[in-house]
Amino acid sequence: MAENLKVTKYNDKQVIPNVQDDKEWYVSLGGAWCYYENDSLNNSKYGKLYNWYAVSNYTNGGRNVCPSEWHVPSNDDWSNLIEFLGGEQNAGGKLKEVDTMSWAGKAFQPSPDQTIWISSSNSSTNTSLFTALPGGKGDGKYFNSLGLYGYWWSSTATIDLNSTYFIYLNSDVNEVYKQLEKNKYEGLSVRCIKD
Repeated sequence: MAENLKVTKYNDKQVIPNVQDDKEWYVSLGGAWCYYENDSLNNSKYGKLYNWYAVSNYTNGGRNVCPSEWHVPSNDDWSNLIEFLGGEQNAGGKLKEVDTMSWAGKAFQPSPDQTIWISSSNSSTNTSLFTALPGGKGDGKYFNSLGLYGYWWSSTATIDLNSTYFIYLNSDVNEVYKQLEKNKYEGLSVRCIKD
């Protein structure tokens, strides 16, 4: 998909709870979503933030957060895309939306109607048409990194009860970072890939 997921239900029509309390995010083992800063104006550009429990069909009763015939990318899916785009060192610029705002060390927060990577040096091209946006992260109460970082879940399950896989992009570099150890309760963006 060329935008972040915005659904409030699994594809079987079961509702995904909108959780706006950080304590619920920390203790829940069920799916949840929120808007960045709980502001619905952020939905149109950045989509919703989901915890990993909404993404993983191991933890959500076998449901799919993506539309029928789509799924959340696994680590292998992300790796294939990144390698196709030239590897971790080069793929980031090819994934990112081209619009940027130079900040040169100043504090800046984009308004919800802007599509911006806040950057002091950015060579985004979006040649992949992925149109990655810096949607930040959050947990229903605490939010950060809007304009600076984009985070996306992997559906790949982990042995660790608390953390799992994700990828992220930084506004100032063209690298893609594949990581382990994002807390499963955190709210990150979701993309879907065609089956």
